[in-house]
Amino acid sequence: MRSTRSNSFKSKFKNTLETVLNPKDDADDFIAMKVSILTTKTFMFDKVSVPSVGFGCAEDNEGSGFNQGVGLVGLGREPLSLVSQLKKSTFSYCLTSINDDTSSGNPSSTLVMGSLESQIANDSVFTTPSIKNPSQPSFYYLSLQGISIGNVDLPIKKSTLEINSYGIGGVIIDSGTTITYLEEFAFNMLNKEFVSQTNLNVDNSGSTCLDLCFELTSDDGSGEMSIEIPKLVFHFDGASLDLPGKNYMIGDMNTGVACLTKGGSSGISIFGNI
Repeated sequence: MRSTRSNSFKSKFKNTLETVLNPKDDADDFIAMKVSILTTKTFMFDKVSVPSVGFGCAEDNEGSGFNQGVGLVGLGREPLSLVSQLKKSTFSYCLTSINDDTSSGNPSSTLVMGSLESQIANDSVFTTPSIKNPSQPSFYYLSLQGISIGNVDLPIKKSTLEINSYGIGGVIIDSGTTITYLEEFAFNMLNKEFVSQTNLNVDNSGSTCLDLCFELTSDDGSGEMSIEIPKLVFHFDGASLDLPGKNYMIGDMNTGVACLTKGGSSGISIFGNI
């Protein structure tokens, strides 16, 4: 379960905290929609035509999430989600980085469904079972069995990350949530161990929306900075996710801090999209 390597990476921090992790943009409930029309239309997917797909038209939309798109695609387990209506039991998607330039031939974000999904399987793809919770039937729950930082396995009780007998708790995966939120006990343990393995001063200024930040030293004027941070690995049932440093540590040269992109939650944990 352990990963003993540290993660040294170089990043053009710039204004990452401001553009990616505005806390007002992060929560799904900040995107407010008042659906006034529910109807059906024929949808075209490339060359495939699908009749009578139900969708809602919202007239009163609020939230900066709509600055980058014209609506939301439902991929949950509820009957009106797109995957449920298309009767596709499997789907897969890959979201490219917000900073990727897809205009010069670089790969773009892709969503595949049904039989196409099986074509992406290869030896480099690891899978973990999706769990159902009758109390929250729309969500996709995962079996997160442990977390390691550097060569330390965090002593988190198994029940901390499990769904209890009342249908509360557990870990869901949600691409609509920017950062990962862990149950408070697990989150505090992660923070404490991360600090002990990071050779940087903790920033207590409260200048960002994130809970754990470190002070950056002055750069050389290049706009880049290399920092060394411990490995962070999430251990799921059947697969371990060894994250690149840029997926859990971001920085901002303007504010002079680098922050861990994790937060605490009460009850349910959410595995976000970075």
